[in-house]
Amino acid sequence: VNINSDSPIEACTFYLDGMGFVQDPRQGALVDGKVYINNVMWLTAGINQLHIPITSRGCSGAERNVLRGIIGLAYEDIEGLCSRLESIETALAGTQFRWSMRDESTVDICG
Repeated sequence: VNINSDSPIEACTFYLDGMGFVQDPRQGALVDGKVYINNVMWLTAGINQLHIPITSRGCSGAERNVLRGIIGLAYEDIEGLCSRLESIETALAGTQFRWSMRDESTVDICG
């Protein structure tokens, strides 16, 4: 999945600190503790990878470059996920980020 972002701090906060993804460190430059590969963050979620180009370019700019539909992820520790999401609420205030617990095993997240 490729998703443009013109806000690298918010992107790192959401994907790394909130969702618990990890960065693919195989290549790239370390900038402020984050790995960038040609201004692209490579994030890993299990066997899946997201590429987050840090740019304001995109079909309508990064602000409107959002996925349509649903991506499902399985987490072994739902309580840990909820705790991480709670911890980033203040940092992402004013963005499109929101989340809610649908039931004891399903969390709805909009980033």
